[in-house]
Amino acid sequence: RPHSAAPRAARNTPSCPPLAFPAMASDTPERDSDIVPPTPLPNPGAGQRGVPGSGARSSPRTDMSSPLDFDSSPRLDPQSSAPPTPRSGLGTTPHSEHLNSTVIWGTTINVQDYIDKFKDFIDTFGAGDSDDGASPPSYIAYMQHLLDSEEQSLNLDCAHLREHDRRMYEQLVNYPQEVLPLMDRTVGDKMQELAMESGVELQTRVLVRPFNLAHQTTMRDLDPAHIDTLISVTGMVTRSSNMIPDLKIAYFECTHCGSGQEVVIDHGQIVEPSNCNAPSCGQNKCMGIVHNRCTFADKQVVRLQEAPERIPEGETPQTITALCWDDLVDVAKPGDRVVL
Repeated sequence: RPHSAAPRAARNTPSCPPLAFPAMASDTPERDSDIVPPTPLPNPGAGQRGVPGSGARSSPRTDMSSPLDFDSSPRLDPQSSAPPTPRSGLGTTPHSEHLNSTVIWGTTINVQDYIDKFKDFIDTFGAGDSDDGASPPSYIAYMQHLLDSEEQSLNLDCAHLREHDRRMYEQLVNYPQEVLPLMDRTVGDKMQELAMESGVELQTRVLVRPFNLAHQTTMRDLDPAHIDTLISVTGMVTRSSNMIPDLKIAYFECTHCGSGQEVVIDHGQIVEPSNCNAPSCGQNKCMGIVHNRCTFADKQVVRLQEAPERIPEGETPQTITALCWDDLVDVAKPGDRVVL
């Protein structure tokens, strides 16, 4: 087709006015300080429990014989400029004042402050209440009795804690998974001091068991709002199982050299060693569990039913299942009324 040099006819389009832009003081900033960064959006979930952005909470006290390990403790929210370490949840820094200003992630609990207050409660509550005014503190005398009898639990009356410091009591009720390990650690340190003063060896690890809460909850009123909180329920035992061995410390033995390793159960899971830790061996995938050298705790399953006087007319009784460990096994029998 022959090429035509004649121009094409222009389209018949309506004329549009040019876009108008507002005048600016200058096209480009003269220095970096003239650039204003955008305002970051607030995070509505930060610092709230159960809301994305608030971080994971701590795991419960899963066993009664494992040592307190703060490497698996809940994450802490530093209220200072101190950077947390990668592995430790405490956010340790060279300056001690930074540790004193850290709180457990998602809570209002200052770790060191709570430990100091609970120490003060143990050392001062009930002191001088006798007629002569020279009686020792109630819980110091109680711990001395535990040392002599080799018992494993310290029963903490929450009415005493509420009378001493109401905020400490509220933190215990709202965050028991975080507070109870701190109490166990404080009581353990105090028991060790008493054992050294008495010239005896501490045989068992004492755990704190709170009771006598200010409010009791009926089984029919239990709802998701009570998850991860400390509650008190009254009922009647209808069934109890036999004693069940519950694995606490697993023992692994190398199939090549025979050296052994102990692994503490963490949240119901066993982390099997990948290799032998003996310097002369070091083989991989050679560790096998030896059941008769493992450490077990006593465990019992108890079925609890709401009290007959609390059952509405014509309604089916509500039931819950509870787990008992160690010295609580076989304490409650079917037909007993208990406060859980």
